[in-house]
Amino acid sequence: VNFDSVIVMYTDGGGHPPSNAQQVACNDDSQGCGGFSSYISLEVTANTPFLIRVGGWDANSRGTGTLFIGLLSVVPNNYCSGAFDVGEGAYNFNTNCADTDGVAHAGCQFDGQTYNDVWYRYTATCTGDLTVSTCNLADFDTDLAIYSATEVCPPGNDLLLGCNDDAVGCASVVTVPVENGLSYLIRVGGYQAGDAGFGALTLGIACAPPPCEGDANGDGAVNFADITDVLANFGADYGGGTGPGDANHDGMVNFADITNVL
Repeated sequence: VNFDSVIVMYTDGGGHPPSNAQQVACNDDSQGCGGFSSYISLEVTANTPFLIRVGGWDANSRGTGTLFIGLLSVVPNNYCSGAFDVGEGAYNFNTNCADTDGVAHAGCQFDGQTYNDVWYRYTATCTGDLTVSTCNLADFDTDLAIYSATEVCPPGNDLLLGCNDDAVGCASVVTVPVENGLSYLIRVGGYQAGDAGFGALTLGIACAPPPCEGDANGDGAVNFADITDVLANFGADYGGGTGPGDANHDGMVNFADITNVL
């Protein structure tokens, strides 16, 4: 501006002109701004209207200038490093003001990028198939990606488990296998730059059936073939997991597994 300015900001929910009760911020001379110019910074909420009043500090202060309005994103889970922890259920999200934090993936639909993304972290409550969906729950064209969670943020192609833009008859749906106790990153955004809005994300898991006691070879039946499998893998130690020949699923193949089969 070429004069000594004043800026006043009000909520736009009362009379016009606004009253003192509607005032939320004001400034005459801001420190660090030259020429007696003015500056206001405050936290705002999406879709809340405001009135901005620009004038001079006295009756003789008038002239020309430019009013600059900028919005700094305060989306808490805007970046992978700030992913929200979630479990099974539904979670509302807002990608307005979100940046594009993650990388593009050649194996995903369209150009492979998920734009204006927000992030979530899920820890599997059982081993099975995790389904993440925005089906009929968003007001824009969504895009989803799921990754194995590590210290790398944002994750690359080597950690990508699944992605989807448009599912059949729906918005975005991804189903990936998960393992009990392990963590996964979920990325929600739009299919092209500027695609953002409000929606809800649903997470559901279908747990795998528990292993059958005595079924050393995993064929769903307990018979002499399991004894053969135990003997073929006798002495194996799966370090707390399980594997071929481990009929009782204690992580080791030994005489206890023969007893378990019998």
